[in-house]
Parts: sequence; structure tokens; C-alpha cells
Amino acid sequence: MGLLGGALSAAFFIRGLYANSTSYNVLVPLALTKLPAGALTAIVGLLFVSGDFIPGFTAIDKQSQILAYALAFGFAQQLFTQLLDQRARDLTANIPTKAKDIDANPPKSKES
Repeated sequence: MGLLGGALSAAFFIRGLYANSTSYNVLVPLALTKLPAGALTAIVGLLFVSGDFIPGFTAIDKQSQILAYALAFGFAQQLFTQLLDQRARDLTANIPTKAKDIDANPPKSKES
């Protein structure tokens, strides 16, 4: 369920992607890292809930509670991967593309 929560978060992340014309696309592999990150945060979150480390959460005593908590913690990995997402967006925004190069350096005319 944590993997499913991570996949849901990755789907929201991929929906907001923009295409660039470079061969350096780190955004899709970054979205794929959300899957194992969701599973890991679900496991850690369930350990914290079962150990009564998180105040306000009840002890886990039903399978439906375990599944709901795992899904929620799997989606919550977005809090941890958000810094990586922003860094990847900054990197891809600063990559020079052919379209930017053409606009910045228009071809010289033969008259000069």
C-alpha cells in the first residue's frame, strides 16, 4: 500500500511535468524514485504508529487501519522528496536548448 501511495504521488508529479527538448530528462527517473520512497516511508510510519511514537494516532488493531495508514504514509513521502523535485526542476530549467540558442544568437545576414 505504501508503494501504491508513492505511485499516486508520482502520478501527481508526472502530471505537472513539462517537456523539454534536451536529452537530459531527470524528472521521470525522479518520479520513479517515489515508488520505493513511498514503501519505505510507509514501513517507517507504521513502525512509529505501532510503537505509539506519534501522539493522536490509535494503536493498529485492524487490517483496514494498517492499509489506510500505509497508503497515507506512502503518499506522505512527497514531503521528503519535495527538495529533490525542486532541485531537478531548477536543473532542467537551466539546461540550454537548441531553441534557446537560436533565439539568443540569430543567424548573421550576408550583407555585413
